[in-house]
Amino acid sequence: MRSILKVESAKDFRKVHIAFWVFWLALSAILNFSVKEYFTPGLFLIRTLFVNICPFYSVYAALKLSKKGGNVSYWFRILLLLLGMAISYGTHWCYFMQIAYDTPEMPQTAVTGKMLVASFIANYLYFFLFGLMFYFFEDLVQKREEAKLAENRRHAAETAFLRAQINPHFLLNTLNFFYASAALGKSKELAAGILKLSDIMRFALTETSDKMVLLKDEIRFIEAYIELNQMRFENKLSIEYIAPPEQEVGRIKVVPLVLITLVENAFKHGELHEPEHPVKINLDLNHSEQCLKFSVKNKKTSDPKERGHGIGLENTISRLQNEYGNNYRLSFNDSGDHYDAELIIQNIGS
Repeated sequence: MRSILKVESAKDFRKVHIAFWVFWLALSAILNFSVKEYFTPGLFLIRTLFVNICPFYSVYAALKLSKKGGNVSYWFRILLLLLGMAISYGTHWCYFMQIAYDTPEMPQTAVTGKMLVASFIANYLYFFLFGLMFYFFEDLVQKREEAKLAENRRHAAETAFLRAQINPHFLLNTLNFFYASAALGKSKELAAGILKLSDIMRFALTETSDKMVLLKDEIRFIEAYIELNQMRFENKLSIEYIAPPEQEVGRIKVVPLVLITLVENAFKHGELHEPEHPVKINLDLNHSEQCLKFSVKNKKTSDPKERGHGIGLENTISRLQNEYGNNYRLSFNDSGDHYDAELIIQNIGS
């Protein structure tokens, strides 16, 4: 029963409407059948359809139409409510008059004008409020559904945007390196470089289509990025890289292209050729506390800065906030000639 009435979207409310009226008809039939002398199946069904359903769906439909704004006039919605009330009262009156006619033994004083009006008002308000409740509950579910769709679209746009942030200078320099290697006949080095670049592009363009990726794949991406840069500079870059082995990482997942953004910023804006001031990249996992700590430290380069330094970071912060909320901390320390970035994610899972 729970799976049948599970409401995940506004479309699922059709099942809720059907289930509600089936339940109400069954319950009303049982209660009315207990008074056999006044129970007529045909009249009962007509009364239920018009007296109960009219107030329910008149307010429900009027509120639905109100969401369309100027396309449906205010007076048309008022007319719809009044029509529902008129049909409901007319059927209510005919129902009791027919019962009084079909049952001569019923006391003549049993059906009075005041009693009819009072019972109608009580019944009308009852189903009017039901209609209101169904509308606002459905509207809430629909807004949540729209918010979820908007969030998914925004995530897809942000990820696509971040893919486009892969440094074009890095790609251009890598292609220049391949050209030089080919010109010098370094076929093995060229083949290895092409393989690394293909790994990087495959991960950036395909693996990151999901909201979360395996941490071990993100680590491989970082390692391929570092190795390809080392190949470009004949292994003369000063990089200290520490990460846990793959078996220790397990099936932990993270937001894609977050860690590489911090690494790429260090390569773009850091000094890479001073052994006494290496770029330090460290990834640490604390399984007992379900905590990931990732830090990148570098000395600032004296070369002119590339434009767009803050775009990738702003995007990264937004995506971290959306996914982790208060379970992450991204901090930066600018100490003159050095720049440190540290990301801590809590409740990382296992």
